[in-house]
Amino acid sequence: MKWELVAAIGRIESVHASGYGLREDGYTDKAIRGPQLNGQQFALIRDTDAGVWDGDRQYDRAVGPTQFIPSTWKQWGTDGNGDGKRDPNNIYDAALATGLYLCAGDRNLSTSEDLKTAVLSYNRSTQYYDNVLSWMRTYEGGGVAELPNTGTGTRLPHLPTLPTPPVSPSAPSTPAMPSAPGAPPTPTTPRTPPAPPKRDAPVEPEPPTRPTTPPHTTDPKPPKPVPIGKLTRVGASSFTADAGTVFLGRAKVMAVRTNGKAAAGQKIRFAVIGDTDARFTGGLRTVTVTTSAQGVAIAPCIEAGDRPSTFTIRAHLVSTHIEGVTPVAFAGTVLPAADKLTRTSDTALEASSSSTFGKEIGFKATLNGKAAAGVALVARVVADGGTEPVSAGPYFKDAKDRPLRTLTLTTTGTDGLVLLPELFTDENAGAYQLVLTATNGVTVTVDLTVTETTATPSPQPSTAP
Repeated sequence: MKWELVAAIGRIESVHASGYGLREDGYTDKAIRGPQLNGQQFALIRDTDAGVWDGDRQYDRAVGPTQFIPSTWKQWGTDGNGDGKRDPNNIYDAALATGLYLCAGDRNLSTSEDLKTAVLSYNRSTQYYDNVLSWMRTYEGGGVAELPNTGTGTRLPHLPTLPTPPVSPSAPSTPAMPSAPGAPPTPTTPRTPPAPPKRDAPVEPEPPTRPTTPPHTTDPKPPKPVPIGKLTRVGASSFTADAGTVFLGRAKVMAVRTNGKAAAGQKIRFAVIGDTDARFTGGLRTVTVTTSAQGVAIAPCIEAGDRPSTFTIRAHLVSTHIEGVTPVAFAGTVLPAADKLTRTSDTALEASSSSTFGKEIGFKATLNGKAAAGVALVARVVADGGTEPVSAGPYFKDAKDRPLRTLTLTTTGTDGLVLLPELFTDENAGAYQLVLTATNGVTVTVDLTVTETTATPSPQPSTAP
């Protein structure tokens, strides 16, 4: 974006804050405030800032060198001089915020269409757009004068005015009457038209004339911006989420200039790369984010998708003229997860004591109605209505045939199924429950019933002779 564009807006809005006591620190001795936006001569905008910026608790007023409305400043205000404040009354803050506002929405101000859209977003007036372009061309042609540090601001405020056509000289006066009665009607020579009044400063024509060069001028060419030196990662370098959820962490990078300072207003493109269903919010694989006043760009949230996967989030600087800035990479992992666990059979699980349930016990994990593969499950045997594993009752066996009442199962297959190993009973009859829990906390509970073993009566000795 050309600096002359921001300068043109500053010229039209407040004559660069001249007449208000502009100081070297960017502040003015006198506040620059527009008229009350009460719906009479201008739009109706009731107070949005409790009078913090415009001193008006009833209606809003435009404030500062570039005349920001308080509600707009709340969104676009930034710190342009590094003093830790975002103040629309400071010419450095206002100038940077004006630039960011004009560049909103990925506009390319090198094209006439986007340039016009940007200016009209500032003031929806074709005349305003024409005036901005006229002043921008004036500054491009070298019509730039240094603004003095006016100290305490003792001059009367110079209110901004729109450029007007040059004043045309008045028409010749009516010829004089004859000098004496009866004389031939010879008219006197018409008087010379009065010259236009002499002005101390050039008027604002449409398009404007080049202003008179004052004794002390500055170089109209702005200093070249310090180039971007690198992108640095801010915060975590990897993120993990369960399938079917949203990643809590977000990729963040900072654009840093070669002098070590943060670079605001830079476009950073984030991309999801790899065989994954993960997408930025809205189903997008790539998004472009503009760095803040602190030089930081934060990617949108990422939706994990239903399929376990690993992928890369890559951030790189979007520029056609800056080279050598290495992209920054982040790692993303989508873990297997289920939102539902169900038993594959509805047959009641009953067994007598000191035996086995003897049936194949299977479960299926699903996510959004589809088979969930790779889900890790833990099985526990608890008392009826309990939460902790029991110390006696049904059990699994480990490799050495020792009883286990908490067992980590193999992960679910591609069909979402898992089969439990054989489940045994000891001598303790009663009501128990089998609880399966997935790593993301989803559970299923199945009732187990252990009955007393009926003793087989011993044969009686024969009493026959």
